[in-house]
Amino acid sequence: MLIKYIKKKKIQEYEENKNIYLGLKLTTMKAILQEIFPPNLYDEKEFPYLKYFMLRLSPSENLLSDYLRKIPDYNNKYPIINTYLNNEFRIQIELLKNISLMNPLVDYMINKFSYNITRDKAKEIKIPDILANHDDKYLNTYYKDFINGWNKVKDNAIKYKCRKELNVKIIKEDDPIAYILNDDGEMYYGNVFSSCLSKFL
Repeated sequence: MLIKYIKKKKIQEYEENKNIYLGLKLTTMKAILQEIFPPNLYDEKEFPYLKYFMLRLSPSENLLSDYLRKIPDYNNKYPIINTYLNNEFRIQIELLKNISLMNPLVDYMINKFSYNITRDKAKEIKIPDILANHDDKYLNTYYKDFINGWNKVKDNAIKYKCRKELNVKIIKEDDPIAYILNDDGEMYYGNVFSSCLSKFL
């Protein structure tokens, strides 16, 4: 670690000396805009805010991670930042984006069918039956977006709360609408979507 630091320092010194030898001055526009010299060489009285605009000092994720690791028990002191920097959390966020693709169809189905049909009836009506409704010109788009979102999260939508695990469900167009109705009261069917929501929300 020490050898790496010394090597890095020597390279930096070489670059600075080379630039000075080539006649590049600290205060030339080229030197400032191209960040040829490190910010600590500039007089803060003359250039009070320059360091805040130099890319080499701009905050980065690695810089933040390195800084946090120096703080004892940082993951408990800064739980939100720690969670954000966690790769598993980021994967969850990416999957969560798919919920927004699915919601328009789910909202449509709730508004149209909730309390209007029984669970048994929802198992009889096929998805093409509702897609044939030309009164709502957006319905087919809602369905396509739903399927795009579902195919990305379906592997995670297998368990609702403490109930037993469900099989991964590939929703097909010839399935009953019970699969696209959010229903946490019955195993399988609408429960697969409830499992998806409980996983991410």
